[in-house]
Amino acid sequence: MRYKLTATFMFLLAHLITHAQHPDFTNITAPYVQAFTGRTEYGTPNNPYGVESNPFATQGVARGRHTVITTQGTDPHTGNVLQFLPPGENKVIRLGNDINGAQAEALQYRFTVDKNNPILLVKFAVVMEDPQHGSLVQPRFTIRITDTDGNLLEDCAEYDVYARPDIPGFRSYQDKWCSIRWRDWTNIGLDMSRFVGHEVLVQFITYDCSLGGHFGYAYFTAHCIPNKLHFENCGGGLEFTLAAPEDFASYKWSNGETSRTATFKTAAANNTNITCTVTSATGCQFLLYAFVTSNPNSAVKPGDFTDVICEGETYTKHNFNLPPQEPGEHFYQNVIVNPATCKDSDEINLTLNVVQRYNYFREAICHGEDYAANGFTVTQPPVGVYRDTIKTRTINTCDIYDVLKLTVNANFNMPTIIKGETSPCTNEIFTYTFSGIESLTEFEWIIPDNAVFYKSYKYAQTIQLYFTDATPTVLELRGQNGCGAGIASLLVKPKQSYNIQLNEEICAGGNFNTYNFNLGTQDSVGYFVHSKHLISSQGCDSIITLALSVLPTPIVRISPANAMICNQGDEISLLAIVNDTEMPQESTTALASNEAYVSIYDCSLNYLWNNGSTEGAITVKPLISTEYSVEVTTQNGCSAQAQQAVVVRTNSPQTLHEHICSGETYTKYGLSATQSGIYPVSIHNGNCTTTFNIDLTVNKPAVTHVYDRVCAGSVYAEFGLDAIFVEPGAFKDTLRHRNTQGCTDITALELTILPQEHTLLYDSICQNEVYDKHGFTLGTQDVPGKFTHTRIAATPDGCKHSYLLQLIVYPAHNTIISHEIAQHTAYNKYNFNFTRVTKDTTASVHFNSASGCDSTVVLNLRVAKSNSPTLDCELIIPNVFTPNDDGVNDVYLHDMANCLKTIIIINRWGQTLYEGVDGWNGIIHGKPASPGTYYYIVTAKNGDVYKGALTLIRE
Repeated sequence: MRYKLTATFMFLLAHLITHAQHPDFTNITAPYVQAFTGRTEYGTPNNPYGVESNPFATQGVARGRHTVITTQGTDPHTGNVLQFLPPGENKVIRLGNDINGAQAEALQYRFTVDKNNPILLVKFAVVMEDPQHGSLVQPRFTIRITDTDGNLLEDCAEYDVYARPDIPGFRSYQDKWCSIRWRDWTNIGLDMSRFVGHEVLVQFITYDCSLGGHFGYAYFTAHCIPNKLHFENCGGGLEFTLAAPEDFASYKWSNGETSRTATFKTAAANNTNITCTVTSATGCQFLLYAFVTSNPNSAVKPGDFTDVICEGETYTKHNFNLPPQEPGEHFYQNVIVNPATCKDSDEINLTLNVVQRYNYFREAICHGEDYAANGFTVTQPPVGVYRDTIKTRTINTCDIYDVLKLTVNANFNMPTIIKGETSPCTNEIFTYTFSGIESLTEFEWIIPDNAVFYKSYKYAQTIQLYFTDATPTVLELRGQNGCGAGIASLLVKPKQSYNIQLNEEICAGGNFNTYNFNLGTQDSVGYFVHSKHLISSQGCDSIITLALSVLPTPIVRISPANAMICNQGDEISLLAIVNDTEMPQESTTALASNEAYVSIYDCSLNYLWNNGSTEGAITVKPLISTEYSVEVTTQNGCSAQAQQAVVVRTNSPQTLHEHICSGETYTKYGLSATQSGIYPVSIHNGNCTTTFNIDLTVNKPAVTHVYDRVCAGSVYAEFGLDAIFVEPGAFKDTLRHRNTQGCTDITALELTILPQEHTLLYDSICQNEVYDKHGFTLGTQDVPGKFTHTRIAATPDGCKHSYLLQLIVYPAHNTIISHEIAQHTAYNKYNFNFTRVTKDTTASVHFNSASGCDSTVVLNLRVAKSNSPTLDCELIIPNVFTPNDDGVNDVYLHDMANCLKTIIIINRWGQTLYEGVDGWNGIIHGKPASPGTYYYIVTAKNGDVYKGALTLIRE
C-alpha cells in the first residue's frame, strides 16, 4: 500500500510553493523549498515518530537545525573521520544537530522532472547516537521521493533507518556518552523518466531520540542529472573506458563488467550499443545508454525523436533496444560517443508514447444472475471468475481491447472464527486472521480505539496489531461479496505491559537507588539514560527507562581560614567562596580590624548563614570564639555547607565545639584528628596569640532496620525509595540520607514482594450447558471447542489473584446408523431391540457419551429385498471426529466403503474438501484442517442420501 499525506496539507503545498525544474538543494530559502521543525514523542509500531510527533509542525528555517555548510571539516562524533563535504561538492546541508531534546527537522523540495535531467542523485551521510532503546524511540533519518499526493514513486524510493548496532553500511564510534552509529557519504539514485513533466516531492527528515536524551542528524545534497554515460579514459584509439556516476551500490555493464567503469574495444567501422544498470543503496535501478561509433560518416544521426508504439511492444529504432513498454509517455536518452575523437556531446533523445491496448472492467454479480454491460453479455455464469476479451477499435495500428474480469459470488457466508491471541500483552505485536476469504469480495477490519495497525492494512486477510492499554475490547471483521454482508467479532482482553519513562534529577554525590535502579553514588555530572527490561507477573515484557540528570553540587569554603581577632568586639568579614570561582555580579566592601579587601560572590546562589544572613559575605563582631556556618544552594536545589570558627583572644582558655562525621578527619587549626576528644590549640596572628581547646565530637551514623512488604507490580514509595517491583521475592537495600548534623544515616530496608497470585483451572462441560463455577459466570456455552477465560480477585494481602480458566465445551454426539435387513428379522444392537421388522423403521435412543454429554443415536432400518446389494451393510454416520493420531476416531467414516457410494465433505462456504469412500482424515491440501464445523453429504449404495453437520475437534 502507498500512504498519502493529508489532502489539506497537499492543497496548501500546491498553492504556496513555486515549482522548479533545476532545483538547487543547498538553497534552503528558495521558493520551491519548505523547511520545518517539530518534535518526536514516544513512538508506536504503526507511528514510529509518536502520536504527538510531527516533524512538519512549524514552518521556517531554524538556525542550528537547517544549516548550510560550505567549509571542509570533520565530524567529531565520528572520530573526525566523516568529512563535511563529499568529493566533488563545495556545499551541503546539515539537517538537525548534536543537541538532544526530542527535536525533529524536515526539508521538502517540490520540482518538475526535466527530461534532460531525469535522474535524482542524492548524496547523504548520517550520524546518530545509539542509546539502545526500543526501535520506536531511537534517533532516525528518512528520505522519501513521492508524487504530489504523497505516493512513493517506486517501492524503493524511500530510505528509512534508525540507530541500532550492525546496520548495513554503517560504522560505530564510541563517543563520550554513547555509542555512535554513522554512515559515510553514500549515493542513491532514482530514474524519474516516467514522471517527466510532472511534479515530485523530495523529503529529508531527521529525528532525535524521542525520550529527549540523544541526537540524530544528517548531511545531504542532491542533483538532477542526465541518464547518460561519459568518457573516463579515451586515447583516440579503438580502446576506451566509459564511466557511470560514482559511489552507487553496484553496476552491471552490457559487457559483464561490474565496476563503476568499463573498458570496451570496437572496430573502426562497427557501431556498439552499450548499457549500464546502476543500483543504488535502496535497491532502485536505472539504465544508462551509450551508442558508440568510430565512423564520422555513420548513418546514425543525433536528434530528438518522437514515436508511438503499442502497449507490450519492444522498441528497436534509432539505435535503442528497449524491452516491452508500459502505457504512458517515456523519455529515453542515448549519448553518441566517438572513441576516435573522444567526444560524447551528441545525443539521441527519444520521446516514446505507448498506447494503452487494454481497458479493464472488474465487475461482480451473484450466482444465478446475468451480466450485460460494457459490451459483454454473460448468461448464468457459474461461481468463480469469468474472463472475456473483445476488440473495440484500432488506434495508430494498435488494436484496443476491453477485458472483463467478472467475479461470480456464491451465496454469502460470513466467516465466524477470527484467529488470534485473545490475551495479548500491550505494546507487543500480534497477528489476527480468518479463513473463508474466497467467499468475500470486500472485507474490512474494524479495530477498537486501544488498538493500532502495525505494518498492515485494514483490508488485508492477515493483520498485525498491538494494544495500547489493557482495556477489554472487541475486534470486528466486516465482509461482503455483493450478495450479502455480515460481521464477525473476537473479544480481546489485553494484559498490561509496563513501559514507563521516568525523568529524575539528583545532585552529584547523592545516591540513586529507586525504581529498581541501584545506581549507587552519582559522582559524574551530566545527563544519563538507564533502562531495565523486566517480565511482569502476567508474562509481559516491561521496560523502565530512566532519564537521570546529575546536577553539580557546589563546593563551599569560608575565607579567611583560621580566622582570629585579638580583642572582643573587633570586626571581621567572612566570605563564602563557591567552587573557588567568583562571578563578579555583585560586590561588597568590608573592613576587618586590620585590613580592607573587596569580596565578590555569585548572586545566582542562595546563601544562609547561621546568624540569619542571606548575603554572600558577612561582617561579625564576636565577643567570644564563635563558629559560623553557611549553606549554599544552587538554583537546581543542590546544596553544601561550610563551617569556620572565629577565635577571640581572651585571658582564660576557651573551648570550641566541633563535629565531624565518622570516617572524616578534622584538619582545622593544624590538627589531624579522627577521634572524639579535647585538643589544645595555639594560633598566632601577628602579635596576637590565642590558646583554646577544640572539643571534637565524631558523629556516628544511625542505623535503622525496616521490614515491609508490597504487592508485585505495585509502587513502593517509603523511606526515600520509589520503585516498581514486578517479580515476587525479597529485596534488600541500604538507603543513605543526611541528618541534621550533615552526616549520613543508614536505613537497612528488607522488603518482601508478595506475589500476584495466579491459578490455572481446567474444566469441561457439555454443549448448551451453563458454566458458573470457580467464580466464573459464563452463561450458556452453545459452541463446542476450547476456550480461555480470565477473572481477577483480591487476595487477603490486598494483592491481585488472577484465575485463568481453560474450558473445553464438548459437543453432543449425534450418530446416524443406517442398516438394511431382511423382512421379518430381528435387530438387537446399540440398545435397540426389534424382534420382527416388517417395514422401514426409524427410531432413536439417548445416552451419555464418554465425555458425559447427552448423545443421540438415530437408527434407520430399511427392509431390503433378498437380492439387495447392501443387505447386512450397517452405515454409521457420527457428527464428531477427532483426527489427533491417537488411534481412535482419526478417520471419518472409516471402513464404510462397502456401504457407501460416495462421501463428500464441504466447508461452510460450499467448497469441497474431500470426495471418496475411504473416509476423511482431516487433511486439506496437505495440512491439518482447523477445528470447527464442516458438512457431509453421504450417499449409500442403495441410493439413500444423508446430509448433516460435522464437528472436528483437536485436543
